[in-house]
Amino acid sequence: MLKASDVEGHAARARSGEEAASAPGPVEFVQGSPADLEDVLTIERLSFAAPWSPQFFLQELADRHSYLFLARLPGELRPVGFICFWLLGPDVHILNIAIHPGFRRRGIGRGLLDFALEYGRARGARQALLEVRRSNDPAIALYEHLGFRLTRVRRAYYMPEQEDALEMRLEF
Repeated sequence: MLKASDVEGHAARARSGEEAASAPGPVEFVQGSPADLEDVLTIERLSFAAPWSPQFFLQELADRHSYLFLARLPGELRPVGFICFWLLGPDVHILNIAIHPGFRRRGIGRGLLDFALEYGRARGARQALLEVRRSNDPAIALYEHLGFRLTRVRRAYYMPEQEDALEMRLEF
């Protein structure tokens, strides 16, 4: 089981605890597997109007460039969040991040992002990329706080509602 402390120089556990006084203990980040699929799908369905399919998650789990990490809290039987990202050459590409609605606004999403970014940096990545819905103000604020900058607008990126995506980049 990979923990946040296993990544050299990373203090995701400490940062999560400092920024989230209401979080019930330190967050542990563990690599996901097909056995975690139902828990991930539950969070996904509670978080998005157009959730990823089970097959899509299974494809990501099988891809050697794709990583799925879960956020676990002490005393919780199931994960409370997840992040899925690619490591491709110099890039960390954030594909999907979600926190169970009952555990939002506790710094867990920030902890997952910090973990993924440091995981990529420790493996030679030089930048991070992501797309976010134009209407997702809380996520955009978090990404900007972490140093992500708008690189372009992708018109009608999200279907079927045809919502624009903001493409953002963070250089390490």
